[in-house]
Amino acid sequence: MNPTPQHLGCQADEVPRLRGERRALKTDPRFDKVVGLIRSGLFGWEEYFAPIMDAITTGGDYYLVANDFVPYIEAQAKVDSLYRDQAAWNRMSIMSAAGMGKFSTDRTIAEYAKDIWGVQPCVVPQPHA
Repeated sequence: MNPTPQHLGCQADEVPRLRGERRALKTDPRFDKVVGLIRSGLFGWEEYFAPIMDAITTGGDYYLVANDFVPYIEAQAKVDSLYRDQAAWNRMSIMSAAGMGKFSTDRTIAEYAKDIWGVQPCVVPQPHA
């Protein structure tokens, strides 16, 4: 099994148009149900989540959460299906890890310090042996 690589969400150049169209977007009934369940307090903290739900449903949805809802559900269904095939899941997991580029938090922080922040590392005194 070798699924075609896909992305979730829109392309950067689509964002301004989608934000402009957001108020007229007909949301998926499943999205509306989830928002309703969150607003109902089913998950607790309804007062805490209310401003977030307001921003998503009436505040213009700056981050286009509603636009990404259906593609997210579809992607999750593919993941769920693939996970049931443990041999395929294991192979893809190994291939994904093997195909990753070099990553190290120490290296990344050092690069940010040098290239972005323009700072030098502080020498930490070492105790005498």
